Amino acid sequence: MRLLVVGMPLPNQRIDNYSFFSAPSFFDYDAVLIDPAAMVQATKEVLSGAVAHATAADEPVVNAPTEGLNVGLGDLLRRRRDETERLLARGGTVAVFARPNQTFRFVAGFPAADQYCWLPVPPEMAFAEPYLVPSFGTQVVVTDSASPLAPFVNGFQSWFHYRAYFAEHLASFAGKGHIFARSVGGAAVGVRFGYGRGQLFFLPAMYSTPEGEPRFSLAQTLLGCLTQAVHAASEEQAPEWIGSVRLPGIEPLELAVDQARTRLDEATERYDEAETKLDQVARFRRLIWQEGRYGLEPIVREAFRTLGFKVNLDVDVPAVLDADGRTAFLEAEGSDEPVVEWPYFRLQKRLEKDLIETREVKKGVIVVNGLRRSPLADRAGSYSDALRIACENYRYALLSSENLLSLVREAERNPDEDSLRRLRGLVFDMVGDQVAEGFPRELAPTEMAEMPPAPAPDAVP
Repeated sequence: MRLLVVGMPLPNQRIDNYSFFSAPSFFDYDAVLIDPAAMVQATKEVLSGAVAHATAADEPVVNAPTEGLNVGLGDLLRRRRDETERLLARGGTVAVFARPNQTFRFVAGFPAADQYCWLPVPPEMAFAEPYLVPSFGTQVVVTDSASPLAPFVNGFQSWFHYRAYFAEHLASFAGKGHIFARSVGGAAVGVRFGYGRGQLFFLPAMYSTPEGEPRFSLAQTLLGCLTQAVHAASEEQAPEWIGSVRLPGIEPLELAVDQARTRLDEATERYDEAETKLDQVARFRRLIWQEGRYGLEPIVREAFRTLGFKVNLDVDVPAVLDADGRTAFLEAEGSDEPVVEWPYFRLQKRLEKDLIETREVKKGVIVVNGLRRSPLADRAGSYSDALRIACENYRYALLSSENLLSLVREAERNPDEDSLRRLRGLVFDMVGDQVAEGFPRELAPTEMAEMPPAPAPDAVP
């Protein structure tokens, strides 16, 4: 098994790591994994002339017709498409991290070039809108545990943040792709397309990859999954007439397998439904143990949405809260240690820039999840005095993750608009870490098993 990886260097003696242009011919590998972001970056560098790129044969890649030792960018992109088609035709596997498509302007001799132009496309489809739709999320659920890529997605859940999904409702998508992973909201973020004996997997994107020992584990897991995919593709489908060849004792075993498969399908469906409902109820627990842009920020923003705030969900864009004719800028920070002044510095810079541009004074809100690995009872001093004093001085609201969780719990208990408006007012009026009268009390540690007390979902059969 030979695996080529582009855009995500992985440590394994059976994995070759190259750039999109410097890699050997794709069809010399059994499987290829490519992050389109790396292909886009390399293509833009050739177009701008900012960075020199060369092929595996040390031929310079230029945005011009192929001539002499120079290889034209458009010709090389077409060459990669031919290599991919040959790889798939002989039963190879291609895996791609799904990202919104980008087109390239002014590629000499190839005006239709885009980041997926090297991939064959199913009939009546495109790897672009309206079929491949930009989106963002951090929760991915494997819906087909038999998929060769299921162990990779399940094993590294915390590293995924999907950036696109397939519009399966379109008639021209029907029958072309098999969905093996979805967002928690049901969007198709992991899809397999068959090409004869070969197969193309679109995976949810990863925002980063682990370092150290986990990176070796990721490489080994991915290699094993793609090896399984290649082996599975090499097993041809038996012809229909083979069932007429009877063998002693085969009938009851076939019946037993069919019955077991039916029970497994039903159980898998019930499990997926129950897991989704559990996550919907228990998701806010992540407020008190997560950290970082892709761990803590998404659930903080969702918590404020539960309170009735309008808030942008793309965590790559700074958060702004809007409600009741008022606006606040939001920052969040989690840490194994007490949180220090970093979120204040970020917030102060944003508010000063906005004040210069709009001449409007806006509220600042900081959510901190300090000592995140400690039980709630042991979290005294989860943020520094300097952070608290700075927030008091500039009249920013400083909410602990427990504070925010208690607000969410109250909102779940009393979701009427008057109650939500009162809770939003408590946030807007908060100065430093001083809570106003009527602020829901923080959760006691023993109450966590009850959080949040939302109405019970429909029973799972």
